[in-house]
Amino acid sequence: MIFTQPIFLLFFAVCFLVHWALKNHQAQKWWLLACSYYFYGYWDW
Repeated sequence: MIFTQPIFLLFFAVCFLVHWALKNHQAQKWWLLACSYYFYGYWDW
């Protein structure tokens, strides 16, 4: 996933909106970790 691809904008929007909607800080951390794994793992597909 490259930063200039439209799929990145969708990915970023979803990650940001879900992170913003979560009120529990522990859940926010886990969500960001899951987003990070997905982002870095996307290169292998």
